[in-house]
Amino acid sequence: MRVIKQSTSIIVWLFVGLMICLASGCAPHDYKSEADQDVYDLIHAQWQDQFGSKANYKISDTEPLPADIRIDRNIPNLGVLSLPQAVAL
Repeated sequence: MRVIKQSTSIIVWLFVGLMICLASGCAPHDYKSEADQDVYDLIHAQWQDQFGSKANYKISDTEPLPADIRIDRNIPNLGVLSLPQAVAL
């Protein structure tokens, strides 16, 4: 009987420890800015001079400036997107 009580106690403490570990792993994180930075790093790594200048291609939460690239929202289905079209999408 004592062995069963000890086994139950061990299982309960393991379960409590597991719940504490899982709860601590759910801390808030800024996934949006991390994902944006990953994309910008990929763009910088793959950019070639033939693509033109890298101007106004970053996404921001501010109002567009007059010098920003204007994107036509009606993109024809040609199978290939330009970089500004891909960023707009």
